[in-house]
Amino acid sequence: MLDIQGRPSVWDAFLAPQGGEDNKEPFKDWWGRNSRNLDYLHPQIAEQWIYRHWGMTHYAFLSLDNLQWRKESWPTGRILQELIKKNEALLPNEFEAESFQFQPWEPQLSIYSKGTWDYPILVLESETGFAFGQQLIPDVYYWLIEGHRRFRCLNLVVQQGIACADEHEVFVISYKV
Repeated sequence: MLDIQGRPSVWDAFLAPQGGEDNKEPFKDWWGRNSRNLDYLHPQIAEQWIYRHWGMTHYAFLSLDNLQWRKESWPTGRILQELIKKNEALLPNEFEAESFQFQPWEPQLSIYSKGTWDYPILVLESETGFAFGQQLIPDVYYWLIEGHRRFRCLNLVVQQGIACADEHEVFVISYKV
């Protein structure tokens, strides 16, 4: 089982975006500095997870050198049934509707216009399930680590009966110890 309870970051400090959160360098500049060190990762994984969530992700204890990835297309039903968020609960429909419906930014723009998201979500895979400290979760093999807003927006669209794409792109990350 892969224990996903947060631990200290093992990510190299030189990967940190320059400028701090208020004046963060553009991704293009950051990727220009770091692409040689992360050339085994898809640039969208680097952008959406490492660059955008630097210092905020609960999964920076995963050594980047031990990651393998693949891009897959998953049916909507599989995404909503198999993925588990940290709190294991979907937010109430009222909050979802107020937070996501008809807002003029992503992920709403893409989901309402194209039926899917603008960037693939990022899912951690474990063939033996997950542990969260002492809590064992043996029957869950995929854990959403990036793309929670996209996931919640897709869930809302489905709950409201709004048409969406049949399949959605997903980055599946495997962690090899």
